[in-house]
Order: sequence, then structure tokens, then C-alpha cells
Amino acid sequence: TIGREEQAHLQQLVRDLVQTDSKVISDDTFDQTPYIIKQVFQSGREEAFGELLSGFALRKEHEIEKVCALHYQEFVQSIDQLLKVRAGTSSMRDKILSMNHQIQETGDKTVEKKKELIENKRKLVNIELALESVQSCLFVLDICNRITTQIASRKYFSALRMVQEIQSTHFKLIQSYSFSKLIIDWIPQVQQRVRASVLLELKEWYSIIKENAARVGSLAMNLTLARYEKINKIINSSSLSKLKSKSIASNIGKSMELAINEELANQNDLSNGEDIQLDFTPLFQCIHIHDVLGKRTQLKIEFEENRRLQADQLIKSSFSLKSGSTTEFNKYMQQIAGFFVIEATVMTSTQDFRSRSNVEAIWELATNKMGVHMIESLSECDMPELFLEMKESITAFMQTMSVYGYAVSHLNDLMLSLLDRFGELVKTSTGTKIFTIINEEDDYLPMSCKNPMELAKVQHALSIPEEFVQDEDGNPMYPVGLPFSRGVFLCAVEIGHMIDRFYRFSAGFTQQSNEIDDLMKKVLENVLFQYLNATYRDRIVNGGLSVAIQLMINSQWLAHACADFEQLLQEKRFSTKGIRVPLASTSAFEETYHMAENRIFQVINHKIDTFVEVVDYNWTSNQSRSSHSPSYNDLAEYLEALNISALTALPDSTKSKVFFEAFEHLSSSLKDLITTSKVNFVTIPALESLEKDVIFLESFLKRIPDAISVSDCFVELRQLILYGKSANYEEILNLSIKSKKYSRVEMQDVVHLLEKLKNYDTGYFSKASPAEKQLKKTMEDVMKALRQYCELPPK
Repeated sequence: TIGREEQAHLQQLVRDLVQTDSKVISDDTFDQTPYIIKQVFQSGREEAFGELLSGFALRKEHEIEKVCALHYQEFVQSIDQLLKVRAGTSSMRDKILSMNHQIQETGDKTVEKKKELIENKRKLVNIELALESVQSCLFVLDICNRITTQIASRKYFSALRMVQEIQSTHFKLIQSYSFSKLIIDWIPQVQQRVRASVLLELKEWYSIIKENAARVGSLAMNLTLARYEKINKIINSSSLSKLKSKSIASNIGKSMELAINEELANQNDLSNGEDIQLDFTPLFQCIHIHDVLGKRTQLKIEFEENRRLQADQLIKSSFSLKSGSTTEFNKYMQQIAGFFVIEATVMTSTQDFRSRSNVEAIWELATNKMGVHMIESLSECDMPELFLEMKESITAFMQTMSVYGYAVSHLNDLMLSLLDRFGELVKTSTGTKIFTIINEEDDYLPMSCKNPMELAKVQHALSIPEEFVQDEDGNPMYPVGLPFSRGVFLCAVEIGHMIDRFYRFSAGFTQQSNEIDDLMKKVLENVLFQYLNATYRDRIVNGGLSVAIQLMINSQWLAHACADFEQLLQEKRFSTKGIRVPLASTSAFEETYHMAENRIFQVINHKIDTFVEVVDYNWTSNQSRSSHSPSYNDLAEYLEALNISALTALPDSTKSKVFFEAFEHLSSSLKDLITTSKVNFVTIPALESLEKDVIFLESFLKRIPDAISVSDCFVELRQLILYGKSANYEEILNLSIKSKKYSRVEMQDVVHLLEKLKNYDTGYFSKASPAEKQLKKTMEDVMKALRQYCELPPK
């Protein structure tokens, strides 16, 4: 038995379980069933729960039977009605099947007839379409055949027009057929074949214009020369020459030049020229065909590249001047001129094909390369006379190119290079002649003019002051003696000739006037520096005394002659005339003058040193000589001979300077004998012997008029010897006494002399008296004081 609460709980579980079964199973409801069962088993009331559940099921069955019993009759009636409907439906189905069978038999026959009719109509349409397609295909194939014929007949534009007709009109009629793919592949081949054909003809045209380029250039250059001759003839005519205003005449001349340029441009129409007829049809045809093909840009690029290569080949073509003829050079210039004349013709006769910028780019590149190539080729030419012909050819080339609108300013460098090369040639030629004159033809003797003709030649080359030509009364005197040698005159003549040749060659280069003047000045400076002055310097170094004297005079006159050269440049220059053109060579010749002067001093001083070296001075002698050394007699004879021979051509002031330098050097050399370390001991008798030599030399100076002004060059040596012989050595420390008796003596020399006098004891101080010992001590005190005064280190 169970309690009421537990029974109520089990009944509730039954209801929950039934409700769970009556609902749609979901995740939540599905989980309640195990839960209910779990509670039943946990409570241990399985049987009671089963009985309650069975009772619940039994009640439900009774309810179902009760409901079914109430509606059973109606259910049976419904079943009967359904069975009757089923029977009628079956009968109707049989009738429908029968009628359908009959209809099917009748329709099959109709369909068969209809199919036959449709098939026949379809075949008829196919036949008509086939005939139409065959006609279309035959038409297109006929056009293709005619295209091939047109190409063979060189009717390229007609062929391309047919190709365009196939593409735009007829191709849609055959595009559904397989052979249309062949047509599609064939059309580009035809276009390429047409393009290849016109390019082949264009290539042949390239060869033709290349062969005729020289003729074209020659004709254009000749017409240009004729134009300028016509301009000059009109401008120089009597009607224009009477114009007072140069500016008006110049403006009229320019107007005439423009008019004649236009006329000349018409004359130079290559397609209509009478002398040369060039057919430009291949080019025009090629341009038109490429327009149709849409490849004009590609043709422009290829044409430009081809012309650039042709220009490069023309420019790099070689020419030789070794034969002494400019024929090859003229042909070279004509070919280049013809090339660019043809370029100008193509540019003006086509539209949007040959642009001015492209042609000018090739022109600029060509002129640059042409300049370099010509400069390299001209390096082998060593004949200045050929350069005039070459200059005329280049001038005609520049004028021709200017007529056709090309900028010729780029050729200024070429013209300057030609001038540079010519300047180099005349410089080398003149320099070689000057070198030969100096080393072989010059006698290094003063020049003499025996008659007025010879003097006029010299005066034409050099400016000669009147005092060298006229006597005191102003009358010419012959023979006229000139200080410089013949080599100066010959060098001046060569330099003047060089300047004249250069400016004659430079005629027509007015656009480069400043460059020409600068180049001439540079060439002249190089000749004066590298050849004339440098050769003089070499001769001065390696020549003797007479050569050095004459070269000193020559250098002085050449320094003056530079003013004549400056005047000549001033008169000849193309740029602003009347402006002085200073030459740096003036100072160079002045330096050479001083170099020659120093060389004279060096030679004479060296000779003096040889005479001094042979004098036998016994510095330890206790007895002086009775007279001067005989070697100085030889020295006096040498200087006297020098004065009346080699130095005769020198001005008095220069001779005085030479003697001053010579005796100053002699005095310095003698002083060095008693003050330098070459001599360790000196006695007073030895000083007395040296004094006698000095007295002789001073007396010799008085006999030479040009050396009187330098007679005091031995004063310092005489004062030093006088001090060495003095017994009062401390006098040198008294400024008033020193300024009177030893004003020229250097304190250092006093120290060195006293040292040598003190060092010699034998025979003079070894057995000296007390007074002599006191003198020695005085010498030591004076030396000590002078060392402090001169800041000399003590010994």
C-alpha cells in the first residue's frame, strides 16, 4: 500500500509522461521522460506506477471506443459513396483511353505528312543559302586574287584599299565559314608584303640619293656662290655705292640677300631641277602606304634611324690631303651638303613626317662629329697653302646650309679648329725658320746697312730711332751701324710675314673676329716664347761671352720690337680696331736681357776667379811683398781687352755695370780670403801684400773711363786691411771712430780677421813682449765684445 501523497505524486508523473508523449518531441521534452522514469525507479514504486499507467491507458481506450460508436453509420455511408465513385471513374477512364487511342492514330498520320513538308522546305532553304554563300565566297576570293595582281603590278594603295573593303564589308559574309580563318591570317601577310615592297623601293631610293648626294651638294654650293656674287655685285654697283649712309646700304644689302635666298631656294628644288632630277615618289608612296597601315610613326622612326646612319657614314668617310690636293676634301663637303639639302627638301615636301627638330638634331650631331673627324684628318696636313682652298669650301658649305635654314653657328668651332690648325702650322713653320736663323744664320755681330734699300727693309720690319740712322746734323749716314745682329731683323721679318699670312687666311671669318684676334695673339706669343725667347735662353746658357753680350742687346731690341708687333696686330685685327694688344713677351725678353746680363757677369767673374786662384798668397809670411802680384797684370790686360772688344757694343751705363759687378766680385773674393774658413792664419805682412794688390787694382780702375764710377768697390776691403794693420783694435768699438775710419767694415768680418791674426803665434806672439801680449789680450776683448754685438757664438 502507498500513501495518498505518494499516489498523488505517481499520478502526476503519469500525467507528465502522457503530456510529454502528446507533444512534439524537442530537446527539452525529450529530457523529461528519462527524468520521470528515474524518479519512479528511485522511489521503488515501479509496480504502482505501472498499474496507474495501465489504468490510464484503459480509460483512454474506453473513451476512443465511445467516440467511434457515436459516428460509425456515417463512416459506412461514406465508404459506399466512395466505392460508387470509384466504379464511375474506372468506366470513364476506359472511354478516355479509347478516344485517346483513336486520336493518336489520326495524329500520327498528320505528323508524318507535316514532317515531310517541313523537311522539304528546309532543304530548299539550305540550297538557296548554299548558293548565296558560294557566290559570296567566290566574290571574296576573286578580290583576294585581284589583290595579289595589284601587288605584283606595284599598285600597293589599290591593293590595300581592297583589303580594307574585305575587312569592312565582305568579311561578315564569310566569317561563319572555316576558310575565313585563312583569310584573317592572310590579310596581315598581304599588308606586310605591301609594306616590305614599298620599303624595298625606299631602300633603292636611299641608294640613289646617296649616289647623287655629292652632285646635289655641288649644285647647291655653286648656286650659293652665285648668289653671293650677285649680292656683292649689286651692293658694289654704282647706284648703291653712292649711298652715304652705310647702315642704309647694309639694310638694302640684307633685303636683297633675303630676296635672292628665296629665289635660290626655288632654284634648288630637287624634284624639278634641270641639272639633277631626283624622284621622291618612292618616299611619298611609302609614307602614304604606312598611313593606310597605321604605321606612320614606325616609318618615321626607321627613316630617321636610316638617315642618321647615312649621315654618320658620310661624316666618317675618309679623305686625304697627302697628295697636295683638296679634291677629296671638296667631295666630302659636297656629300654632306647634298645630304642635308635632300633632308630640307623632304621636310618641306611632306607633312608631319620629317620634323624640323629631328632634322636639326641630326644636323647638330653631324656638325659635332664632322668637326671632330675633320680635326683628326687635318692633323696629317702640313701644307698651309691647302688651307685656303679648304677654307673656301667650308665657307661655301656654311653659306649653303644657311640658305636651307640650318644653324651654322655650330660650325664656328670647326672654323676655329681650322684656324687653330693653320695657326699651328704657321707657328711651327715660323718657329722652325726662327730656330734656323738663331742657330745657323745669325753671326752675332752688330748689323750694318750699306745703302738706303737695306735700311728701308730693316725699318719696315723694326722701328729704328733716328739717332741710329742720322748724324748730328740730321743727315743719313752710311753704312748705318745697328746694335742688334742680323738675326733680329730676319726674325722680325718672319714674324711680320706670319701675321700677314694668318690674317689673309682669316678673311671671311668675320663672325669669329674676337676668336681670330685672340688666336693670332696666342700664336704670336707662342712663337716669341717657345721659339725665339727659348732659343735665345738656350744660346745664352751654352754660348760664350761675346754671344751673351750680343744676345743681351738683341733681347733689349726684341722687347722694343714687341711694340711693333702690337701695332701690327692692332692694325690687322678684325674686332675693335685701335685698341692696344699687349704682349706678355715684352717682359719675357726683358727677363732674357737680365739673364744674358747675369751670364756676362758669370763668365767675367769666373775668369776673375781663375786669375785670383793663381795668385800665391803666403798668409803666414813674416815679410810682405815688394810689389803687387804679377797675376793681376794679366787680369788688367784681360779687362782692358774686354773693354775695347767685346764690351764695345754695350752702352756706357751697361759697361759701367759690368765693371762694377766684376770688381765688386773681385773685392768680395779677396775679402773672403781673409775672412772665411779657407784660411786659418793671417799675418800682418800678408795683409800688407794684399794691400799692395788692392792699390794696383784701384790704380787700374782709374785708367778705364767706364770703370771710374765703380772705383770705390775696394773701400770696404781697404778699411778692413787698414784695421788689421792697426795697433788699436779697440777703436772699432768707438762709434765715432768707426764711422770715420771703418764705416764700410762689417763687424763679423772684423771678428773673423782678428781670430786669424790671434791664431798665428809663431814668430809674432810666441816670444812676444808684454806689450805684444797686451795687444793679444786686447784682440780677445774686442772679439768678445763684437761677438756679443753681432750675437755670434764664442769660440
